[in-house]
Amino acid sequence: MRILTAALTLGVVLTISACQSAPNPHEVTPALQTLVAGSPLPKVKAAVWSDLRSFYTQRANAPAWVNHRRPTDKAAEAIQILNTAAGTGSIQPSTERSNYWR
Repeated sequence: MRILTAALTLGVVLTISACQSAPNPHEVTPALQTLVAGSPLPKVKAAVWSDLRSFYTQRANAPAWVNHRRPTDKAAEAIQILNTAAGTGSIQPSTERSNYWR
C-alpha cells in the first residue's frame, strides 16, 4: 500500500509537470531518475521513499502510471477506486490530507 500511495503521488506530480510539450513515451525518465535519487519529498516517510526507489529502480525509472501523458489503464482504475472509496466514506482522510482526495 505504501508503494501504491507513493507511486500514485509521484505519478500525479509527473503527469502535471509533463503537460507542456509533445508526448514521448519515456521523456519523464530522466526527471524521474533525478527525483527518486534525491532526498525524500516533504512528508514522505523514509520507508515509503525507500520502497519508491526500489520500485522505480526495478523499472529502470520508466514511468509506471502514465503512458503518452495519459494515465495507464491500471492508474485510471486505481484513481476510480480511490475516488469511489472516498465518496462512500470507505476512506476517510484526515482533515490535513483531505485535499489529496479532491
